[in-house]
Amino acid sequence: NKKVSAFKKILSNAVKAINIKNLTPHHLRHFANRILRQAGVDNSTRRAWLGHHTVEISDRYDMIVAEDSIIARKKMTDYLRDKIAV
Repeated sequence: NKKVSAFKKILSNAVKAINIKNLTPHHLRHFANRILRQAGVDNSTRRAWLGHHTVEISDRYDMIVAEDSIIARKKMTDYLRDKIAV
């Protein structure tokens, strides 16, 4: 695919220019999925945007980072606080 080849070449040149090692389109795909998830984009939409045909493939890209755990803990604390306060 010409578009993919052109993108890979642009990315390769950019990576060399800013001296980052081993950054690939695959890494960007993981990053995009994480940002979409953090933005609250639903699983079906993320899967469609990333071109995944199955939930299993999408799940491979759905890696949790430290920030996700902090957000989850805050949500749980807020939820429990609201339930106990009732």
